[in-house]
Amino acid sequence: MSNDLPRGLNCNNTSGYPGVSFNPMRRRWQAQITRHKIHHFIGLFKTAFEASLARNKFEKRLRRIDSGLAA
Repeated sequence: MSNDLPRGLNCNNTSGYPGVSFNPMRRRWQAQITRHKIHHFIGLFKTAFEASLARNKFEKRLRRIDSGLAA
C-alpha cells in the first residue's frame, strides 16, 4: 500500500490549500509536494491560489510519470 495517497489539510494549514504555505522571508506563497519520499519545491507565487494551481499541475505531471505516460 502506498503512502502517497492524498491527505486532508493539517489543522495548522493557513492557506487552505494542501502543499501551500507562506514564506515570510520572501513574502510569497510557496508550493511544494513530497512524492515517493522525495521533496519537490515547486516555486514562489504572489497568491496562495497561484501556488495551488502550480502544485496541482506538478502533481498531475508526477502522476503521468508514475503511470509511464510522460510526455
